[in-house]
Amino acid sequence: MGVLVTLILVCAVLIAAVIATTMSLKSRYARLRRAVDAGTRELGAYEVAYLAGGALRAVNTAIAVLTRAGLLRVSRGGLLHPVAGAARPGDDLERAVLAAAGSGASAHEVRHEVGKGQEMTAIQHQLIALGLIAPEEAAGTVRSRLRRLALLSALCLILVPVTLLCVLFLPEADTMAGALLAVGAIALVVSGISGLSTYVRLRRALRSLVTYAGQERLSRAKSTHRPGAPAATVSDISMPVALYGLSAMGDPETEAELNARDNAVPPGGSCAGGTCGGSHDTSQSFGGGDFAGSSGTSSSGGSGSHSASSSSCGGGSSSCGGGGGCGGGCGGG
Repeated sequence: MGVLVTLILVCAVLIAAVIATTMSLKSRYARLRRAVDAGTRELGAYEVAYLAGGALRAVNTAIAVLTRAGLLRVSRGGLLHPVAGAARPGDDLERAVLAAAGSGASAHEVRHEVGKGQEMTAIQHQLIALGLIAPEEAAGTVRSRLRRLALLSALCLILVPVTLLCVLFLPEADTMAGALLAVGAIALVVSGISGLSTYVRLRRALRSLVTYAGQERLSRAKSTHRPGAPAATVSDISMPVALYGLSAMGDPETEAELNARDNAVPPGGSCAGGTCGGSHDTSQSFGGGDFAGSSGTSSSGGSGSHSASSSSCGGGSSSCGGGGGCGGGCGGG
């Protein structure tokens, strides 16, 4: 009976560990998302773009604004050229895009350089301070518990056939012990499947690090700036592109060049919030849409977005988040 008692105890400990880890994980995840909005001012277009699609969306928004303002020219193949003699923009991110374009650089090179630059980091830190995105360190704690839950859940399922074999073939298994082991096997299956389901769901959710307050800000911005509304000026185009991606430029030809396959995801780049070009975790992602616009290019990931992760870029921008997602392929923006 010693083997059976030991096996029953192991089953009980494993099931209890899965339940405790799941409860702790859900509690930490809820705290991660429930940051209070500490800001009263309206967000700028590039802050909204980062919320909607991470670093990729923010850079694409700056490219669209500079192109519409006549400060940047997009040539065949998605090469970007600062316009000689044009006025110097006042925004730090726009100046960074022009500097990265140099005398002619591809869109993916500009996205990669600006996406991991200090101007993008400043936007990220501001959104963290406002409680609109969660810091990566906090998300890292949740991810470590997710890995533990996956391991415990897998052990539960591995132990099921061992338990059933003991019930069937151990000669000393009496009726009571056999019944307990049978119940234990059922509980192991339920715990294992439930734990893995929670793992998959929360792992996907962590592609985006946008908090509930951040999601509320995005909803308010989208209610003010409806998709498809005509944009006649630079100030008109910045927020639509920030919210809905390059298709909101209203310039299919330029969009197609910027969305060209070779320009969609920077080689070897990382994704910020599920979007390419950032220095954040590749499992993040935020919003989505830069590479799924009217040009017909396919999205890189995510909720219509990047589930993006770059390198693993996921959409919407592109978990990876957000993302951020990133969740970790790049998409959208």
